[in-house]
Amino acid sequence: MPSLIYPKKSSTPGINDEINDQLKNEIKSLENEFNKRNELVLLELENIKRNLRI
Repeated sequence: MPSLIYPKKSSTPGINDEINDQLKNEIKSLENEFNKRNELVLLELENIKRNLRI
């Protein structure tokens, strides 16, 4: 997995925490979306395999 690029340190530590939380939430959202699509692809492949056996 590629290393993450973190934003530059700001003079306000609270802002860094907020930015980090936003990035973590966005990454988690993208991971969830990827996993859903991946699951749909796997289900479709199962259907294709099943249909080919008939």
